[in-house]
Amino acid sequence: MHLTAQSLPAFGGVELRTGLTLTEHATAALGVMLEGDVGYFWRPQLRMIAGVSSFSANIDREPGDNEGSFDAIGLWVGSRYDFMAWNALAPYARVALTLHHVRADAWDPDVGRLLDGTNAGVAFAAGGRYALDSRGRLSATVELRRTFINNLNNTSAELGIRWLRRGSYAYVPDAVALVPAPGRPAQLPATPVPAPGTAGVRPLPADQPPAADQPPAAAQPDADTAAARLQAQEAARVAEERARQQAMAEQEAERLLAEAAAERAAAREARLRQGLQRAIAVMTSAESLVETPTHFVVTLGGGVFASGASALSDAARGELRALANVLAGYPGHIMMVEGHTDSQGDAAANQVLSQERAAAVRAGLIVEGVDALWTASRGFGATQPVADNASPAGRAVNRRVEIRIARAPCAGVPQPSGDGALVCAPRVNEP
Repeated sequence: MHLTAQSLPAFGGVELRTGLTLTEHATAALGVMLEGDVGYFWRPQLRMIAGVSSFSANIDREPGDNEGSFDAIGLWVGSRYDFMAWNALAPYARVALTLHHVRADAWDPDVGRLLDGTNAGVAFAAGGRYALDSRGRLSATVELRRTFINNLNNTSAELGIRWLRRGSYAYVPDAVALVPAPGRPAQLPATPVPAPGTAGVRPLPADQPPAADQPPAAAQPDADTAAARLQAQEAARVAEERARQQAMAEQEAERLLAEAAAERAAAREARLRQGLQRAIAVMTSAESLVETPTHFVVTLGGGVFASGASALSDAARGELRALANVLAGYPGHIMMVEGHTDSQGDAAANQVLSQERAAAVRAGLIVEGVDALWTASRGFGATQPVADNASPAGRAVNRRVEIRIARAPCAGVPQPSGDGALVCAPRVNEP
């Protein structure tokens, strides 16, 4: 099921932040803020925010001179714009209207009267967030904010946690909702068709005599024929225009659907790339992540197998869990595990060893949750070197296992081909 963004009003998520608040003529204080995401306006990156905040501080007009304390509680309503919303690391800017209520316990009554009360103001903030999971539902945030109000200007530096109910889907436009459902083209306003006897020729009242140059009643059939012809021409023109407008509406609907599908595909591919990058960052056995026009290729090198062995090492088995956690979320993407060796030794033995190592990595991924239907393994022995086998360093690079993940999901079902690879084939009930 595809989840899109929700426009106002809707519950999009929450964010909790805490940090230092620096107020004029007061000591530094620990502030807490809770905000709620209530949907978006104009575009999904422009989120509407409402929240509450609270902090307490000591009055300190003269450095080191404690003159009492105050408590501040604020209400916030504003908007946040998330730049590069699909990236794991993304900045944002925020502006909000505030309503602060300050209750002061000051030794100087004049100072207390100056601080006490409720005042409206405005806050400007800039910050950034880092996604903590592959779907962007949970993120860590950092924010620097300046609040201008009549009786309590302050600056805050805060750290927080943001939870988005729809994750990265919170930034997917509701484009599909703007087009008609398949098979139901947009309805166009009907153009009134002239009633018989009203188009082209205006009939004369029954009691009006014919004009001097008009033939008497004998010519009336010719006039009726001309009027009928004009009516038919007008009806044909109206029908043609209506068909043309309907065709244009269907083309626009198809274009919007195609754009929405392309945006969803690009977003899915971006999430897969980010997940793979985070997984190999914690794998000492992963050497690289390479992108081709059709695949993401994760290369596993030294440390996965002992020399001459095809059984996974304990360390490699644990590291594959990080990669499998990502791949398990993309069952529609065909994955090939391919083994390679250097040219040392017997070619037939190298071929068998490469096949056994690829099968061991595939089995390790399946144990950790990857769907076996979408994976296959094969070995190439020493037939596809990527470095010179004449040197020890080159041979070490050639001893590898490559996991090739299709960038796009298969619309049908995976089927084995003659060379041992999996290919995307139409479903049985598809033409």
